[in-house]
Amino acid sequence: MERLAGLATTADVPGYALPSIRPREDLRFVSQASPDRPLIRSTPFAEVAWDGRMVRIRFSGPTVGQTEVPAINDAISEVLSAAGDGLRLLVLDLEQVEAISSMGLGLCIATRHEAARRKAPSVLFRVRDDLLDLFRLMKIDRMFRHCPTERELAEMLGD
Repeated sequence: MERLAGLATTADVPGYALPSIRPREDLRFVSQASPDRPLIRSTPFAEVAWDGRMVRIRFSGPTVGQTEVPAINDAISEVLSAAGDGLRLLVLDLEQVEAISSMGLGLCIATRHEAARRKAPSVLFRVRDDLLDLFRLMKIDRMFRHCPTERELAEMLGD
């Protein structure tokens, strides 16, 4: 399995253990992913889903930091590998995120670079104003499109 460059995985953190992530589908059948039957990888910190067009990463905790990033990175790498060149859009759903560390920002940037390598745009979705201010302050917002609503996201996909 391919890892995002420069980011740690759970295997890189001594003594770090998570419950095993059990695949919901066999990866041999990922070409059948669709909006009705997405490929999903879940961790305690995020859900990563591919529906045949977009990969959507829903962060599920108030923070994205050193503890969360390795597990999230493993799930993202697996789903992006499955999506291959079929990826049309990468969505980082940050609605539940209140704080993000430099490691979390690195994850967002590395994931965006991987999507760009596949010629897919990246979107910051439902970002809190204070977090969006941080992205703007660091000029990271320029790397992403910003999409505050489901309707706008559907428009980006042409739905």
